[in-house]
Amino acid sequence: MLSAFACAVAIAAGTTVAAPSAGAVANGYNAVYEPWSAEVLIGGICSGSVLSDRWVLTAAHCLGNSHGPGGHVKIGERAQQTFKVDRVVREPGGADVALVRTDVSMGVRPIMLPSPGPVPNQPGQFTGWGPGRFPETQGLAYVSGPTKGPRPGNADMFETKAIIGDQEPGDSGGPFHIGPVIYGVLCSTSGKGSDGKTIANYTKVDQFLPWIYGTVFTQSWP
Repeated sequence: MLSAFACAVAIAAGTTVAAPSAGAVANGYNAVYEPWSAEVLIGGICSGSVLSDRWVLTAAHCLGNSHGPGGHVKIGERAQQTFKVDRVVREPGGADVALVRTDVSMGVRPIMLPSPGPVPNQPGQFTGWGPGRFPETQGLAYVSGPTKGPRPGNADMFETKAIIGDQEPGDSGGPFHIGPVIYGVLCSTSGKGSDGKTIANYTKVDQFLPWIYGTVFTQSWP
């Protein structure tokens, strides 16, 4: 299911966390339901963040080879609401981010976009739909520096190191967020640090604000 993005082949010899559809378990973190958390089912099992009534932000490698309608988005505390995907828009510069539109309104509270600038120097949360999981915050992490190695589309990316929990298969495309504000989209993991904690690579969201606003809130789509 992996595309030609560098995240798909590896970042610093790491692995993408977009997943085949089989067996992982929640990591024991005291999870909090996040209504804007979406499961993206196009090129496999992935995660995403609802930005508006019909648009979801995810990782581009989650789309596989798809360039048009097809696939589904699921939301709700038990993934009970399913929506058809009627449009996908990849970031035109080749970064590992994409926008997915549903055929009708999802009717949930969206995540908030960040202001331009650095990620705040404080722990944040990561959220995902690894197999067997639901739309909940799965753990805590801190930003440990810029991503080392290839960066799809030469985009700004940052590494996080887990404090509690782990990113798991199916979490690709999910957010690194501080409260209700998204700062990064999960691209890959790079193994574990000397302390045994997972190192994850996120594409920084604020650099794409003009593209996101233009696509989601300005452009008139059929």
